[in-house]
Amino acid sequence: FLHRYGNVERFGQSTEVKAFFVDSHNRYWVATKEDNAVRIFDSRNNLVGYLSAAGRITKQYSRFSAPIYCITQTKDGTIWMGSKPGGLYRLKSMSDGNQYKVDRIAGLSNSNVYDIVEDRWGRLWIATLGGGICCVGTPSADSPRILKPSAYLKGYPKRLAQKVRMIYITKDNVLLAATTDGLLISRLKNGEDTKDMVFRCHTREAGRKDALSCSATMNIVEDRKGRLFISTESGGINMIASKDITGERLSFRHFGKEDGLPTDVLLSVTSCGGKLLLVGNNSIMMLDPDNGSSTSFGKNYFLTDSRFSDAVPIRRPDGNWLFGLQDGMLDINMRGLRKSTFVPNIALTDVCIQGMRKENAINALDTLVLSKDERSLTLTFAALDYTSDADIRYMFALVRDGNGNDVKWNNVGHDHSVTLLDLDPGTYTLMIKSTNAEGMWMDNVRRLTVIVTPKFMETTLAHLLLTLLLASVLGAIVYTYIYIKRIRRQQREVLEAYLALLNTGDEEKKTASQPEVQTRLSEEDDALMRRVSAFVEKNLSNADIGVGDIAAAAAVSRSVLQRKMKQIMGITPLDFLKEARMKHACYLLESTSMPVSEVAYACGYSDPKYFSRSFKTSTGKSPSEWREPKPL
Repeated sequence: FLHRYGNVERFGQSTEVKAFFVDSHNRYWVATKEDNAVRIFDSRNNLVGYLSAAGRITKQYSRFSAPIYCITQTKDGTIWMGSKPGGLYRLKSMSDGNQYKVDRIAGLSNSNVYDIVEDRWGRLWIATLGGGICCVGTPSADSPRILKPSAYLKGYPKRLAQKVRMIYITKDNVLLAATTDGLLISRLKNGEDTKDMVFRCHTREAGRKDALSCSATMNIVEDRKGRLFISTESGGINMIASKDITGERLSFRHFGKEDGLPTDVLLSVTSCGGKLLLVGNNSIMMLDPDNGSSTSFGKNYFLTDSRFSDAVPIRRPDGNWLFGLQDGMLDINMRGLRKSTFVPNIALTDVCIQGMRKENAINALDTLVLSKDERSLTLTFAALDYTSDADIRYMFALVRDGNGNDVKWNNVGHDHSVTLLDLDPGTYTLMIKSTNAEGMWMDNVRRLTVIVTPKFMETTLAHLLLTLLLASVLGAIVYTYIYIKRIRRQQREVLEAYLALLNTGDEEKKTASQPEVQTRLSEEDDALMRRVSAFVEKNLSNADIGVGDIAAAAAVSRSVLQRKMKQIMGITPLDFLKEARMKHACYLLESTSMPVSEVAYACGYSDPKYFSRSFKTSTGKSPSEWREPKPL
């Protein structure tokens, strides 16, 4: 059936194309799965016939022994075919390409063969789905020798990379294999040196952005610049960014939906000119890896619902490209593959703010102002291309005022709406762009300015007032701290001055303290403290005096005495009495040879042991240590 830009040939319901191949006679072979058929066409696209199980090409429909999944031709002209589950077949031409001697090669580690590749030394590398990679060391022998991973590829992973879909060998003799567990890489060695080959399997690594995007890899291609690309089941396409591809850790650059591709599910990739030809489930894509731009062609472009297979596309002898389908094949002249240049306008159709629909002409607005209580909105839009709006895809970006160079587009696929939640106060630019109905990304950006009004506590004035308040509180705390320290220092100085007035034997200090005390206190407070000091001085040796006695001697009540001494010196009357006794004890220990017990009695302590403990607590030394001669 002739369709727009392509010709579709149906082979029957659920007849999936699994492999394409162009032989040395410029014929192309098409292998289909359900009917076990291998169809052969000439360079003019005429059906030559079907390959039978006996190796004959017949005009009548004929089935091969098993479904064929891959076909290749070695340098000596031998054709090799891999099947599932028939294993490996060798076809040697017997009559100028119309009759082949078919040999089934036994001895593989698994009979599900997905790919066959010849290296520079004439060996064949076989990809099996379940048995890893096998090597045919002597392909031309009557009974070729099979090198299995378990015996001849000692470095092959024991658990990973058992299901291999495709093999690629570079010009530098590096083998790459696409497996369901990751990308397998090893440098080839000649002859029997396969036992020393080192294999590394690169997988997806959570948390590392430049790791492989998906471990389930599909196939591999090298472009004209020597760059290697790997298609994956759900991670788009990966380009190896590392210079040494045999290194322990590779870096990859990813291309996927975030770059404008319609899907991350890529069945195959091949090189087409300076671009990559990608095949998804329902579309064909062209990707320029230099700038990341892409163009997609889907059912609306071809005017047919094409469900593609994982067969790698090939270029037919006449220049057209063949793509495998689930029920046939599609051939396309890539030179005539052009997208529509129609640029649809994007209309804003509805807006909901805080879950409430706003009745206004949203499409006429260039600016949307949200009140101080409105922080979330949902915007609905549509690209006006009436050809087929179901195939239109959208991207949006939200840019805050002042960040115009930091635009990150978000691919929302066919979704016609975008929801913005809990926006901070400020001015934003919401940008929306789309493809046209044929999947071509267009320069049709629709912009809407969104202004989020701040609450009072989010304004600059509120921030300034809060800063001033915090500064004031901090200043008050610092001032209070300094004030308390100064008051305590003054109280301590007054305490020392009045303690100096006591008769400790140092009359010179006592006389010098009198004018200092008088300048710090009022006459009333000074008189009170002199009465207290005089009483304490006379009764230092009296162990029975208490606060009541001191208050009576000072002619005030107990409460007034407590309050006044706390205010003047920061200590209680009993504390003052204790300080005086300790000061007197120090004097006696330094200036006399009185026993410690007599010093205790002289200072008002009835228990010398209690005196010793109190003295050490107060001075940090025992009475005996205090009396020891001071070092010169």
